[in-house]
Amino acid sequence: MSSFWKFRKPTGPTPSKQVPPPASPPPEEPKLVERVSAPSVSPPGSIRLTLAAPCVRRYDLLQALLWSAERGTLKPDKYYVVDNGLDLIPRMIRKEINLPPNTYVHTPQRPLGVAGAWNQIMRENEDLILISNDDVELGHDTARMLAVAAMDPDADFVCPSGDHGAMFCVFIPKKSLWNRIGPFDERFYPAYFEDNDYHQRMKLVSAKEVYIKGAHYSHVGSATLKSLSGAEMNQHHTDFDKNRTLYVQKWGGLPGQETNKEPAC
Repeated sequence: MSSFWKFRKPTGPTPSKQVPPPASPPPEEPKLVERVSAPSVSPPGSIRLTLAAPCVRRYDLLQALLWSAERGTLKPDKYYVVDNGLDLIPRMIRKEINLPPNTYVHTPQRPLGVAGAWNQIMRENEDLILISNDDVELGHDTARMLAVAAMDPDADFVCPSGDHGAMFCVFIPKKSLWNRIGPFDERFYPAYFEDNDYHQRMKLVSAKEVYIKGAHYSHVGSATLKSLSGAEMNQHHTDFDKNRTLYVQKWGGLPGQETNKEPAC
């Protein structure tokens, strides 16, 4: 049985170091992409936004992510964390980690991996869902800019950059898209190639991707990998090779070299 806690006690934000935003390269497939800047003001009516993140062990970085959103121009109505590290709630009880009000923590029986965590997030939340890596800090106006762009009924997927390495770092996948092409493939466990697979499926249905200039964020990058022991790193390489093989079997080639017009497995 999984644990599910809601944390309401407000606490002060954790100061963050400002990092210059990464450059946004041009999209690879312009016919599928619209590059826009978000409106300077939000449209009439309230925007209900959930900020969600899977987390493994870097709870300090997760804390910084959530507080960066709490300080932004559009404060999320809810924070939703999938705790793949299985230790967040004990650390909150010991007051080692302080999270914003209205933070929900889902602790599964076993780690779900990235795809499983993303599916859990999509199943359990109904508002606009901004999914982020746990090792990210959002710019002051980033959540609002992405949310406003996602209010466009034609937009299927909204993110700051069309560079694949950044597309699935901070993004809003519309629930309608997730329902249309199906969930993230949890066979890519615990991580790697689940994002390539989803993007390939998006391209096959000509999903409308919207990239937002100026939606800045800072990204530590590979924070979980850097914390692995030698044995864990060996397992990581084994998992990466397994997922790479699965991707080639499914799509007939590596990312960017796919030959299958539909998944083979």
